[in-house]
Amino acid sequence: MQGLGNVGGPLVELLLNSGARVLFTEVDESLVKLYRSKFGLEYVPPGAVYDTVSPCAIGGILTPETASRIKCKAIVGGANNQLSSPDVARIMEKRSVLYAPDYVVNVGGAMAILGMETQGWSKERAEEEVALAVR
Repeated sequence: MQGLGNVGGPLVELLLNSGARVLFTEVDESLVKLYRSKFGLEYVPPGAVYDTVSPCAIGGILTPETASRIKCKAIVGGANNQLSSPDVARIMEKRSVLYAPDYVVNVGGAMAILGMETQGWSKERAEEEVALAVR
């Protein structure tokens, strides 16, 4: 997991609850300490995160160089505009790395926020509506 902010933090808990093994990188030392102590997660230095990655921090993180290092089978993250250029998509396609674009990954969150802000949905109602929409 790259980034443990508003997207990555909750995603870590969901992954752990589903039985996944989670490794993480984060530049905020207080978050590093929190997630290591709270969940016992293994920390990965920022430069080594490309072995497996769920980009949930900054955009443009996937460059031609980093795309050639990735060892995972899929990239699914909440950061906006993760690809630095269209060339990155071609590199990952040649390497059979599945990439889920940020607008696909984030659509449930956008739908929930819109419902909460314009329709007055509670968090629980928003989660129910999103779950119904993706079925």
